[in-house]
Amino acid sequence: MSNVDNLRLIRPSNDDSVPASLAPALPMRLLSPLPPTLLALLDAVTHASKAGYGFDLVDVASVEAFWQMLDDVADAHGFVLSLRDGQRLYLQLVSARDDDEPIDDLEMLPMGDERYPQIDGGGIAWSDDVGEINRLLKS
Repeated sequence: MSNVDNLRLIRPSNDDSVPASLAPALPMRLLSPLPPTLLALLDAVTHASKAGYGFDLVDVASVEAFWQMLDDVADAHGFVLSLRDGQRLYLQLVSARDDDEPIDDLEMLPMGDERYPQIDGGGIAWSDDVGEINRLLKS
């Protein structure tokens, strides 16, 4: 007799009376060998492309600076990007995890010569340590 014919045989090994429960999925950032910042950049650029912002990953020449806030419930990332056509822009992605599905909020601001964009609120610590991100972006 196979397990498919008799589903009662499919039980956790510790207790025949309790059905097995699925473990909650781990966030992708915990499973990936890529840095969370690069994963967030890839997500943000993919969302921007799908939303019709007029650029894709191949258009990104480099990341000039970034900030990030990682939490159990939400992650937030902001990037100052240089595009291959000479434009500079700020791209921000906030991803919240809900029981049903992730909720993503994307913002983009064109930039001029300013180093960082003016962002309302506080607590943002900019990083210029972008060597690894740019190296992985070009590979």
